[in-house]
Amino acid sequence: MEKQKFNLLDEPWIKVMTVNNEEKEVSLSEALFEAHRFKCLDGEMEAQNAALLRMMLGLLYSVFSRVDVEDVPGIFENPDDALDRWEDLWNLQEFPSKPLNDYFSQWHERFWLFDSQRPFYQIPEASIGTEYTAAKLIGSIGESGHKVRMFSERAGEDKSRLTYAEAARWLLYVNGFDDTASKKKGKGPLPSPGAGWLGRLGLIYAEGKNLFETLMLNLMLLDEEGDLWAPLTDKDCACWELGKPHTGERTEIPQPDNFAAMMTLQSRRILLKEDNENVSGFTLLGGDFFTPENAFCEPMTLWRGTEKKGQITYKPRRHDPSRLIWREFGSIIVSSEENHVPGIEQWIAELVSSRILGPVYKHVLFRITSVQYGDKDFFVTDSYSDQLSMYASLLTEKNKSWQKRIEDEIALCEKCAGYVAVLGKNLEIASGNTGEVSGSVYRERFYSAIDQPFRNWLYDLDPNESDFAGCIEKLRDHIISAAIQLGRELVCEAGPAALVGREIENKDTKKSVLYWAPQEFNRFTYYINKLYREAR
Repeated sequence: MEKQKFNLLDEPWIKVMTVNNEEKEVSLSEALFEAHRFKCLDGEMEAQNAALLRMMLGLLYSVFSRVDVEDVPGIFENPDDALDRWEDLWNLQEFPSKPLNDYFSQWHERFWLFDSQRPFYQIPEASIGTEYTAAKLIGSIGESGHKVRMFSERAGEDKSRLTYAEAARWLLYVNGFDDTASKKKGKGPLPSPGAGWLGRLGLIYAEGKNLFETLMLNLMLLDEEGDLWAPLTDKDCACWELGKPHTGERTEIPQPDNFAAMMTLQSRRILLKEDNENVSGFTLLGGDFFTPENAFCEPMTLWRGTEKKGQITYKPRRHDPSRLIWREFGSIIVSSEENHVPGIEQWIAELVSSRILGPVYKHVLFRITSVQYGDKDFFVTDSYSDQLSMYASLLTEKNKSWQKRIEDEIALCEKCAGYVAVLGKNLEIASGNTGEVSGSVYRERFYSAIDQPFRNWLYDLDPNESDFAGCIEKLRDHIISAAIQLGRELVCEAGPAALVGREIENKDTKKSVLYWAPQEFNRFTYYINKLYREAR
């Protein structure tokens, strides 16, 4: 490897969207200096954007947990100090140049993509790792030597070589979302680190109106308990600041206790291969991992609780791509003994409750993103993203009653979807389908029909102004109407045979049961109306 080539602070490599909706590649320093002028990160995948966002957050925390907006040194003495500094930054509506410039000068040598000693997000010791071509580095096609996509967005030379800029973006993605296919190289028993840490999460973060706001909203200067993070040291800090880089293969570490270390966790040991001003491949080893149980140092994930011997243990819960994000409202917002809400939600709620986010900032948008894996995380199968916007005041403790009522309305939608599924299955039987019938496709059609109306309803729901009873009636009228309209469509699709109907013998009672479209539709409308009548 040649010494010091392609410094990420100086060279353009981060894709952003401008206010004119134009794509642009900028350096890391420009992305931060001009963050208020860019709408968002605009990489090849939302998962890649999430990996880049976290690296940038680790950098910002490394700067502004040590100095204020005037570049005056000062670590936080208490949580109020941290909130005051965050508010000072927020009020500027752009990142101050002097603190960042001083930090970039101090750490400039650690941001070379190629360096014989400290290549960025890499280690030379990874040269013994599993070898991959450039195609494996590209998360949007996810190829390896044993798995080649038949229809790929890149072909030939385009996927055998990457520019430095492309490789830098995908380097961060692979560190966070790599599968478990790499082989161990060290001697003796080594634990499996599992998929990359970000791939194991139900990843969620807040988005603002521009890149500055997005970075600031996720710049958690306090942990989820409202306490200060542990102080930065040369052993517990952003990965490029480490006095001695982590080089051990598949190394179990303590749960990180500061934000910079968490955001720049090295799930993999990677070393890029350079070839004629391009990147032709890389080598990879398993990296750092820690026990996921109650790992609340991770602020950007949904959680799943498991009760054992009277104790509830929480682990990160991956997103289910079949569930629209508003169906996860309770998991994101509603804190209870059974549910641990993401740290980012608690942070935004603190900013709203303390009035740091003033009345001008009404709505908060949460984005979820996920990479899906197959065969015990051995390969990537898909990725997806979704978003949900609501009044920020809905997150606060004083509006818990609103949170509960919204959760109740979602539960009613779940029951309604169940009735739609029963109708669809019974109509299939009435039309002559004797095979195993699944109701999931009918549930998804129902959710698709009410998806945008529900999002619009939640977006307009202002706890300080709205008549909740009136808002609920408006939503329920639409849900009932959409369900019955879908029921009519399903009857029409079932065809003439379903109008004639058929009798099927019940395997348990041995009695014949009539499946007949008019009867099924009438029963369906009765239960839909009964459901919402009893909910009043």
